[in-house]
Amino acid sequence: RPDGKSQVTIQYEKGKPVAWAKPTTMLEKNGLKIGVVGLATKETSEAAHKKYVGNLEFKDSGATAQKYSEELKKQGANIVIALGHLPALPSTDGYNYGELLDTAYVAKGVDAFVGGHSHLNLQGFAGRFWQAHGE
Repeated sequence: RPDGKSQVTIQYEKGKPVAWAKPTTMLEKNGLKIGVVGLATKETSEAAHKKYVGNLEFKDSGATAQKYSEELKKQGANIVIALGHLPALPSTDGYNYGELLDTAYVAKGVDAFVGGHSHLNLQGFAGRFWQAHGE
């Protein structure tokens, strides 16, 4: 986002975070501190044009979300939300799967996940999580 509040934590160039995206932001609403971690799917390196992402590295979203959730909680966040362009897919048994859910299992410090990428409306269980994933 142009206001500098958009976060993508897993884009690195030459081993360092890119200068044009901050990994996290802290919002405050009614005295509640809300930490937000931004994530991008690892599929970006194959799906996007190499001209734009060829020199970028997309790190594991689960480990990245956990790392930044810990940092945000140390900074006083009451809750942490991971906002990610991460896919989730339906299964025939009602338990959805995909990178968004894989990230949720690893990032225990994140309280809520918001994802998109699959262009599907999904609802259902994913292990211990209830999932609603919009188009």
